[in-house]
Amino acid sequence: MNEHLLHEDVQQFIYDHLQNDIYNLSLQGVPFEKVSAGEIADQIRGILTVQQKAPGFFKKGLLFPSKTSLEQMSSDVTAKYKASILPKMKSLIDCTGGFGIDTFYLSEKARTTHYCEQNSELVRIAEHNFQLHNKKIYLHEGNGLEILQKIGKIDLVYLDPSRRTAGKKKIISLEQSSPNILQHWQMILSHAREVLLKLSPMLDISYLLEQLTGIFEIHIISVKNDVKEIIVRASQARQEDVKITIADFDGQHWFQHVVNEQDSALVNIQEIPEQAFIYEPLSVVFKAEYQDDLAVKYNLNKIARHSHLYLSTEKISEHFFKSYQYSRVLSFHVKKLKRLLPEPHVNVITRNFPLSPQQVVKKLGKKEGGQTFLLCTQTENSKLCFIAEKSDKNA
Repeated sequence: MNEHLLHEDVQQFIYDHLQNDIYNLSLQGVPFEKVSAGEIADQIRGILTVQQKAPGFFKKGLLFPSKTSLEQMSSDVTAKYKASILPKMKSLIDCTGGFGIDTFYLSEKARTTHYCEQNSELVRIAEHNFQLHNKKIYLHEGNGLEILQKIGKIDLVYLDPSRRTAGKKKIISLEQSSPNILQHWQMILSHAREVLLKLSPMLDISYLLEQLTGIFEIHIISVKNDVKEIIVRASQARQEDVKITIADFDGQHWFQHVVNEQDSALVNIQEIPEQAFIYEPLSVVFKAEYQDDLAVKYNLNKIARHSHLYLSTEKISEHFFKSYQYSRVLSFHVKKLKRLLPEPHVNVITRNFPLSPQQVVKKLGKKEGGQTFLLCTQTENSKLCFIAEKSDKNA
C-alpha cells in the first residue's frame, strides 16, 4: 500500500479527476514523484465502483486495490442481507477477506471478528479502511483455513472462495475454487458452530445438496431480477430438512419467499383465452427450480409443459413474476405479425421457442424497445405469440 496516496494533494487530485477517462489519465501521467498514474487510476476506479456498489461502506479517505481485487466484492445490499439472516454471536472468522465489505457488515453480528487474507496489499488496505470506520477487527495475513485451525472452535466461519483462475477464467465448481471447498469441508465444519458460504450464482442447487453435508439453509439472492449470489448455511448438527429462500431486492425492499412442497399439481391450460394476463417467473425463481410450484400457489395455468409461461384471467399481485396483459394470441407467422405490429420497435421474450429474441426481432424487421411485448413459446402442436403490454413494475 502506497501511503503517499493519502496525502492531501494526492487525494484532492484523485477526487478532482473522478470524471476523467482513466486510460487517458494513465497516458498523460500525474504530477507526483511517489505516486504513479496506475495507482491514481486504481483509486478512481475503486471510488466509482464502491460509490455505486457499496455506498454504505464508502467514505472519503478509503484506499482501494486493483480492479481484479474488486471484481468479487459484495454489494451493500447482498452483504447486509447475509448479516440479516444470522443471529448474534461471540466470534466469527472471514477466511477469504478480500476488500472486506462482507467482513465489515458481518462484524456487526459478532463481539470478535477475524479477517484473513493472503494478499499482503489487501490486508494493509483493509486495516486502513476498517480503522477509518472505527471497526475493531483482528487482521491476519495468511491462509484463512490454516488460521482457522490455529484459532480453534468459532461460532461462524465465512468463506467467499475465489472463482477465477490465474488467467482470470471464471470457475463454477467447488473443487476448482480457492480454497477447494470440497477438500476442506469436513475440517471447516468441525471448527464451526455454523458455516456461511457465498457461492457463484451459476451453481445448481441440486449439485450443492449432493456435494456438501450439513446444509440447513440456502438463500438465492437477486437484485432487480439479476441473481447475484447463492448463500449456504451449514453445520455439523444433523439436518432433517433444507430451507430454501428466494430473495429479490427491487431497489427499495426485499421480497422473500420460502420454498416449500406444494400439495396440488400444476394444471396445463386446455384452452388459451383470447385476452388474459401472462406471467414469467423471475430469474431467482428459475434458479430455485420453483416456478411450477409458485404458479400452483397463485392458481396459474401453464401454457405448455416446457414453456414456463403461465396464464390467468385474474390479475395477481406477486413480486416473483413479471406480469403482462396480452390483447392477441396467434400462431407464429412473420407476415401476419408485421401487419399487427406496425410500430418500428418491439420487445421479444422467448421461452421454449426455436428462435432467440434477437432472431425474432430481425425476422420482423424491427428494433428492440418500445411499449409492445411479443412473448413467443410453443405447445406440442404449435408455435404461439402473445402480443402484450406490461402490467406491473417488474415486467
